[in-house]
Parts: sequence; structure tokens; C-alpha cells
Amino acid sequence: MSAAPVVQSVFRTCINTPSKIWSKIWKRSVPRWASIKSACSATVTAACSPRLYALKYQQHLSHLVLASTFPSTSKMNEVLAREKAHLPPDKLARLEALEKAGLYGKGAAWEQGRYSEEYQKLAWGDGYFPFLFGARPDPTYDPTTANATTDWELYREMWGSDGEFVIDGNLRSVEYLDRLATIRVPTLIIAGDHDECDPALAREMQEKIGGSKLVILPNSGHMAFEDQPKLWIEKVRDFVNQ
Repeated sequence: MSAAPVVQSVFRTCINTPSKIWSKIWKRSVPRWASIKSACSATVTAACSPRLYALKYQQHLSHLVLASTFPSTSKMNEVLAREKAHLPPDKLARLEALEKAGLYGKGAAWEQGRYSEEYQKLAWGDGYFPFLFGARPDPTYDPTTANATTDWELYREMWGSDGEFVIDGNLRSVEYLDRLATIRVPTLIIAGDHDECDPALAREMQEKIGGSKLVILPNSGHMAFEDQPKLWIEKVRDFVNQ
């Protein structure tokens, strides 16, 4: 790209996170991608922290890309509840039974701090997979490894402990809808047409951010850049270079 580089953030939350947790995010994420300091005059893309950065420091940005994300945890929880309801009745019943019994502290000593393999397959397999892919479903996708974290303490701090279909950790503080109108930098909002982050959320963000551009990619899930890689790159490149 001839315009400012894209800084891909893997942060999930910037606020209300204990310092020991935040330090882990910082140490692991910054070396792999780029520091927030280097985001000056750059394009920032991905999850929740770039949007927070844009709300606080947009004078340092030339462009903002919000890809398959959400502006409100309460609204995202409504989406997750609908996606959960798409599970086949027998699998939904089993998943809810596991959630009701508690998802942690079960099994062998090395298993007690994480989801059971059964729950991972139900939630991240049967539950999430239909909303992850469209045109190019990953034949090697394994729900027990593709989404699993190596730091469950960190994951529980951010997402919560009550399962994959409700966010009740630190991410519940993500309620930015009423602040999006203050964003003045050129903004691209991009999502898949059956994205895990429902495209209705993308449309709502586009309505709030004046002059922003919305792209909904066809036959695409949350991994829209894998389902439609050429189209995804084309849309982002055209936006950055405009």
C-alpha cells in the first residue's frame, strides 16, 4: 500500500483491565504487530482498542478500518444469543447443561482452568462455525485449537466465565455507540454478510460515523478476509489510497 501502513491490533480491551493482565497483552501483542505509539498517521484496524484509540487520539490517524467488530457489548450479546439459538435442539440442550453446571473446575487438574473439549466443540464448532466462514470454509478448522487460548486467565478476564454466548468480562465495558459520532477521520467499516459480528452492527456504526464507508462482503462470515481475500484487500487498499 502506498498510503500509511495498516496496524493490526490483537488487543481486545484497553480499559478496566488489571495491570498484570494488560501487561501480558502489551508484551505479547506489540512485538508481533506494532506499538500504539507507531500508529501515528497510520491506519488502525480490527477489534475494540483501535476504536477506543480513535475516540481518544484521532488526531494521530489518517484512516480507520473497523473490520468485523462491534460498538456495543450489550448489542453483541443479543447477537450471540440469536446465534446460540441456531444450534440444533439436542446440541443446544447439552451446551446449556454444561454452562449451567459451570465451565471451569472440571476434569483432571490440567483441565480445570479451561473449557472442556466437549464444550469447545459445541460452542466453537457447531455454534460459531456457521458464522465464521462462507465461500471458503476452512477444511482444517479444529474448534479445540482454532479458538483456544494459551492464557485462560487472560481470556476469562476479558470475555468472562459463563460461556461463549455471553460477554460478561471486561469487554462488557465496550459501549461506544453514543461516542462514534465524534470520529472525524476517514473510516471504512467492513464485515461479512453473515458475520459472527452481525452486519447490522456494522450498519449501525456506519450511521453514527459521519462520512464513513460501509462494505458488506458477500458469502462471507467473520473470517471475511479468508472467504473473499481479493475483494477484502481491494476494498481496504482503495480506501487507504483514496
